[in-house]
Amino acid sequence: MRLFPPNIEELKRRRDVERLIRALKDSDDLVRCVAANAFVKIVVKAKEECESLIKCLNNLGIDTKIERRKLKELEEENYSAAIKIKECKEGLGVRLMS
Repeated sequence: MRLFPPNIEELKRRRDVERLIRALKDSDDLVRCVAANAFVKIVVKAKEECESLIKCLNNLGIDTKIERRKLKELEEENYSAAIKIKECKEGLGVRLMS
């Protein structure tokens, strides 16, 4: 039995995906929801970084069809995670901080 819940903000800041995934499996509903919210923020940040990289590559004349396809997949995964967070928040009746 643990004494303290995981520090989700710290995990998000460090982009500690492995430990965030463990937090998504936590027995505490609130920990799972906050972890899912943090996970989505990491995905959104990664998407922004990918878009910047694609623009840079395009400016250099490098074809980015594969990268754009991967970015589309990332958007679809982010949408699925957002739906799960919404369901989780509704189930708990709490408002998660942005």
